[in-house]
Amino acid sequence: MNRSSQESGNTIRLAERRIFSQSFQPLYNEGMGLVEQAAEYLDSRGRTEAKKLTRLPARTAGFLAHLREAFAVTPWRDKA
Repeated sequence: MNRSSQESGNTIRLAERRIFSQSFQPLYNEGMGLVEQAAEYLDSRGRTEAKKLTRLPARTAGFLAHLREAFAVTPWRDKA
């Protein structure tokens, strides 16, 4: 945004335009349907299946914690 637009207060609300557009609505509906399916699965069969899973060995869990921390502190930037 250039300086004159900032000073005049004429902001363009792109997110609102996109969300309320007719082309976005089918995508939103599909996404919400997938969320509902996932919630239904996790509330029923998924909960039972999760209990059958074995826990990660402490060594693996520690390694995953290390990876998570490494990703958190690594500056990710697009190299364009």
